[in-house]
Amino acid sequence: MKKYLIIITLLAVSACIFCLPTVGYAFADVAEETGLEVRSGYLAEITYGNFNMANGSIVRTFSVTFDEQFLDGFGEDDAFGREELLNYVSGYILAIGFTPETAEDNRVIGSRVYDSTTDLYLEYGIDGYESNDSDYVMVKSFFFTDVHINQKTIFDGIEDEGSLGMLLGILYMFDLGREDVALSYHYGSPYKIITTDAERSYFDVNSEIYVHEFYMDLDSSGREIEIVQQIPNATNWYVVAIAVTLPIILASLIGLAIAKHKQKRRANYAG
Repeated sequence: MKKYLIIITLLAVSACIFCLPTVGYAFADVAEETGLEVRSGYLAEITYGNFNMANGSIVRTFSVTFDEQFLDGFGEDDAFGREELLNYVSGYILAIGFTPETAEDNRVIGSRVYDSTTDLYLEYGIDGYESNDSDYVMVKSFFFTDVHINQKTIFDGIEDEGSLGMLLGILYMFDLGREDVALSYHYGSPYKIITTDAERSYFDVNSEIYVHEFYMDLDSSGREIEIVQQIPNATNWYVVAIAVTLPIILASLIGLAIAKHKQKRRANYAG
């Protein structure tokens, strides 16, 4: 009888766990992109990547990609030609602390890798007491709490005097106008429960993180992006588990008591 009760209890708990509602998000599986194309309607695209990797490291990337036809329009004898443009951009990326490399002859990209958040904070002199410019709102439901974080990106104020403004100055030297420049902010995380209002989201099968791409231009460079992290309300999940499991256990106990009583009565009659 005791073994029977234990089995019933385990089955009840298991049924409760597996039947509880779960939340899923649709992410397409995408390998690392090989095509280095600029977004439609633009001649150059500045991209900043902020990726939290599954192993705990943080990868930051900065790249500038040019439209191939735009680059092909430079003549060999032009004082400011294709090679000069790529060299200027490489020099800029090196100056802001990234090691630049040219990819497919139309993109210059640099990356930096930090082994942990602590290493990143140490380099930038962050001690945890700085004010946070992000706004957040907590939306609670019975099973989950959604934390909505709204923040601006590195491109906010890009046309002001500063580092990114210097990059725009380089692009303008080569006859690019402000309407020709696209901006992209890429955020990556190993957590599927994090969602955003990005224009494109996918799972990168190579880096094994979920990537969210936010698209802007110079007119919308001050855009606020939204990141939503969903946190389970563990206490309420336990309450539901107990509420579902307890009647099953009680019913099992009552059933066993009745069976035992009937067995005892039959034994008495037989005696």
